[in-house]
Amino acid sequence: MTEQNDYVPPKVWSWNRENGGRFANINRPIAGPTHDKALPIGEHPLQLYSMATPNGQKVTILLEELLALGHGGAEYDAWLIRINEGDHFGSGFVDVNPNSKIPALMDRSGPVPIRIFESGAILLHLAEKFGAFLPTDGAGRAECLSWLFWQMASAPYLGGGFGHFYAYAPTKIEYAIDRFAMEVKRQLDVLDRRLAESEYLAGAAYTIADIAVWPWYGGLVKGYLYEAAEFLQVQDYLHVQRWADAIGARPPSCAGGWSTGRSAIRPGSCTSAIVLRISSRAHRTSCRTRIDPLFRVGTIFLHRNLRRTGPAPYRKHLAVSHKQSRIANAQPETITSGSSTGSSRLASVLRSSLTRSRSAGVRLLSAE
Repeated sequence: MTEQNDYVPPKVWSWNRENGGRFANINRPIAGPTHDKALPIGEHPLQLYSMATPNGQKVTILLEELLALGHGGAEYDAWLIRINEGDHFGSGFVDVNPNSKIPALMDRSGPVPIRIFESGAILLHLAEKFGAFLPTDGAGRAECLSWLFWQMASAPYLGGGFGHFYAYAPTKIEYAIDRFAMEVKRQLDVLDRRLAESEYLAGAAYTIADIAVWPWYGGLVKGYLYEAAEFLQVQDYLHVQRWADAIGARPPSCAGGWSTGRSAIRPGSCTSAIVLRISSRAHRTSCRTRIDPLFRVGTIFLHRNLRRTGPAPYRKHLAVSHKQSRIANAQPETITSGSSTGSSRLASVLRSSLTRSRSAGVRLLSAE
């Protein structure tokens, strides 16, 4: 241990609002809404209130997979919940999820709307509803659900534990980073051993277990999370790398989650969608490696008609895998460039495309 820490816990804990850290402005020790704000409702059976975090990506990936299979009932409206601005403490969102965490889903396909919160519960609800990505035999179902709930139990060590202390905490604490790095590497070894003997987590078939695990651990080994790939030596987990690449190559994974690891404007990349994260500040990135760090708050799904509005080299990449336009809280003026030349050029194309598409009648779903 290299740092000195003279902190002694008091007999009774009290809330220090100025405790620092990236999320200090929204964290609090009480539940319930902080303000009144109704949630928007679109025209489709499923209303998703979310953001493009790994937990949020799970649901959009499954929905895109269902749509790719032809399940029209899986059409959804995606509404951006800005957790960095406290949207998840609005009264409407708390009514859907009393735990104030994204994602949350309202299933309005029946006579009585059904609320579902917690990403694992949403995946299970949708898989059972559409009869897809969940084995029907007893042993297969048990294996799938075991890995699904493994993810739900394990990811807090990766995100709230390792990710927080390694990337977000205002002070680097060696003990905390070492403790959670050790656990994350153990988890990666658990996955690597399983994937050495099985194509996917539940067996030969791709299931909601893979969809749940991939945004977190697939994102980690592909270098999308916390800039920790070298620190954790993720290249050593060869079977996890193989599995992550296989899922990343699926078009619905591109439309609903991380990109395939190539720029969306280069030949050979995912052509089903461009997925962006929107933020007030650009993360350090190379557009050659992936597009997601350009922006980092919400996911934009670009209408396939945008392929007709951009410059010719980009047109075929400005598409989604099905007919419905979904642009979540996207205004042309909000799209700014990242740090690379390629990022700047792509941002310019997207600004122009959104402006032209709006005038051509492409529907925008506002988060307001």
